[in-house]
Amino acid sequence: RGAAGASLHLWGPRPPALAASCGGATGVEVLLWLWMLLHWKDKASSPLHKGPVGVLMQTSELLTGPIALGLRALGWVPAAGLAFMLGALLSRTGWVQAGKHSAADPEAVFASQS
Repeated sequence: RGAAGASLHLWGPRPPALAASCGGATGVEVLLWLWMLLHWKDKASSPLHKGPVGVLMQTSELLTGPIALGLRALGWVPAAGLAFMLGALLSRTGWVQAGKHSAADPEAVFASQS
């Protein structure tokens, strides 16, 4: 939903309700990014933090969270929307790749079930 709102910020009108919705989505992304950094440290979630997939995931979280929020605070709303959409695309790609890496590691599968 955040990416849809971000795309409307690029090409459509920017009513106050849309701005509030997109700002809220960006704020939630910041909170999720912090939560993921602090709490996901087990074997099953290691692809989210390490290697190429980890870089992809961290980049996506930075784009949808702090970077989009900072650009919005500076008044660069279209740039914030573009950053959020790019981050959302990278996030979806990263989750698929992290799932493949995690599923290929039998220890991670068993660790996630205990």
